[in-house]
Amino acid sequence: MKIVYILEGSDLSGGAKVVLDQAQELSRRGYDVYVVSKEDRILWHPMVNLKFIKSSDLKDLPEADVGIATFWTTVIPAYESGKFKKLFHFCQGYEGSFPPYEKIKKEIDKAYSLPIPKLLIAPYLKKIMEEKFNSKTYFLGQFIDRKNFYPPKEKSFKEPYIFSVVGPYEVELKGVKDALKALKIIKEKYNIKIYRASTFFISKEEQDLNIVDAFFYHLYPEEMGNFYRLCHFHIQASHKEEGFPLPPLEAFACKAYPIISDIPSFVELPFIRFKEKDIDDLISKIEEILKEKNINKYFENYNEIIEEFSLEKVIDRFENILKQEFEI
Repeated sequence: MKIVYILEGSDLSGGAKVVLDQAQELSRRGYDVYVVSKEDRILWHPMVNLKFIKSSDLKDLPEADVGIATFWTTVIPAYESGKFKKLFHFCQGYEGSFPPYEKIKKEIDKAYSLPIPKLLIAPYLKKIMEEKFNSKTYFLGQFIDRKNFYPPKEKSFKEPYIFSVVGPYEVELKGVKDALKALKIIKEKYNIKIYRASTFFISKEEQDLNIVDAFFYHLYPEEMGNFYRLCHFHIQASHKEEGFPLPPLEAFACKAYPIISDIPSFVELPFIRFKEKDIDDLISKIEEILKEKNINKYFENYNEIIEEFSLEKVIDRFENILKQEFEI
């Protein structure tokens, strides 16, 4: 069976990594998998046995049994091409809810309104897709890349504790500003360090905060694993509009305990939560953990959680979806 994933671009991002890891696992299982992007070949992912096509306007899509549009801008070109026996829209978050996209919401909704089954990365999207767009939906779920994200041989939870904060400071829905505001206050009381990683250069506004101990720019996935293994905690202060970002799961896999915002996409994650955008609540949750000084107890169910969020389970679900759609 021939499967084509359609990407908007080739830049390093968690969303694109999810797509490419799925594609690679399908290829490993014997599928003929293509990746089409508007931009040049992707260099930050191994792309083992994946065939790559650059198509700047997405008008040169290959014919295939299955097409998977992966961002709202790729949906209409894929649908209008008529190249696929079955076309899916892989949804990692509803872009129409993103505040920066408010002016183009009608265009986004036009793509979502097409009669294409949605593959969902998180259960909360089901209600939005079915009620707002009358879409057929399938749950895929999120996963951990266990080749790059695994625990260190030894990890000692001793001061100074290192907190990781990941993502562009300038992108509001990532909640980086919220996380740093809380950690600035924590740092005045406790012996901690703050490590940052982003695909954006550090901004002047973030530099002026003068609280980040180390800033890592544009790390590849294997380097991100090393980054998390240096850390003891991870703060994920995402706002409710964000889909299901990888960092909390990747950090946990590397034995950096995540403290996460209480948003719909994180409902099923068994980590400590704080109220979205509530700096005081985040500070309170961090202090509770630091005062307790028994961090290892938060990893008692480590193996079960890692197994639950496996790539193999996600692709098993996708294969079952293909059987249903093709009535195999």
